[in-house]
Amino acid sequence: NYISPSNAIVVGSSQFEFTWLTSDSGLAGLSTTQPYLFQLYNSTNCSGGAVFTANPLTASQTVTGLVDGQIYSASVTVSDEAGNTSVPFCSPAVTV
Repeated sequence: NYISPSNAIVVGSSQFEFTWLTSDSGLAGLSTTQPYLFQLYNSTNCSGGAVFTANPLTASQTVTGLVDGQIYSASVTVSDEAGNTSVPFCSPAVTV
């Protein structure tokens, strides 16, 4: 499981779409109500407090309002129907 930017970021763009791949080898399957916890950070390694949090139902999240010249990273935690959660996975950093 990992997070991967879906396309090259354009300098000066105020939005970016993060996408990721997930797999669930357990019997419960991914949660149908909150499968993902997405968190955005103003750091290179998902450290500090999250500046944006969402619970997308699909394996992508578009973030708007990004600041030119700022470095961002994102983490995703995956949940299954049995209530198990993964370790958060951190994306490579992107600079707007």
